[in-house]
Amino acid sequence: MSIRLKLTLLLFMLFSISVGNTVFIFLLEDYGEQKLDWVIHTHTVLHQTEKLLASMTDTETGQRGYLLTTDPIYLEPYLSGLALANESYNQLVSLTKDNKNQQKRLLVIQALMNKKFEELKFTIDLQKSAEPESIKKAMEIVKKNTGKQYMDDIRLEIISFENEEKILLETRKGDFRENRAQITTVIAIEIAFFILMGTITAFFIQNKLFSPIEMLLTATSKMEKGQKQTIEDILPNDEMGYLLSRFYKMS
Repeated sequence: MSIRLKLTLLLFMLFSISVGNTVFIFLLEDYGEQKLDWVIHTHTVLHQTEKLLASMTDTETGQRGYLLTTDPIYLEPYLSGLALANESYNQLVSLTKDNKNQQKRLLVIQALMNKKFEELKFTIDLQKSAEPESIKKAMEIVKKNTGKQYMDDIRLEIISFENEEKILLETRKGDFRENRAQITTVIAIEIAFFILMGTITAFFIQNKLFSPIEMLLTATSKMEKGQKQTIEDILPNDEMGYLLSRFYKMS
């Protein structure tokens, strides 16, 4: 096998390994990006859950303030909380559409939210009527603590909802860390491999190219001085061996 062919095969092998390594790393990185997206997704779900609970609290605070003071300004947190609660709920439904358990919990939460909102609206409408009996009835409804029970039930469901998301978050974080560890391991192996291949390549070039060229120069110097070549100057059957064998015959 000629030196050119050997060198070509070696370079082709190095090139193929480099391309394969690049593709493999790219696939691992893409997989890691997907895992990171799921981690971010779970954080978003938890954030929306907190917003839902906070907005529900705002609606209740606005209702209580209005019933106690009849000041319309307290209807602002009630109305904004109502809008934000519905928005956050719809976001949670969309974000967890792939999770049947969470979808079931959200249906329970929605039913409780509707009951809570109905109570809030009913008491506010009674207060708006400005009739003593209606105002008295609104306060009696509040004192029954039915609305508080709705909120307690909502909080319990949200806690269960968040706990499952936190478990998913830890699992997804673990998957992401595992992917990072795989990439680190692959890179370490590749560094060691390419150091080895670099050593082999350097040895090959030294043995098949530089050493024969040095012997060729030595043979040329002997020819110039009229010295006879020795059989030790002959290399294996390749281009350099052919040249040195010609020098031997000429000498």
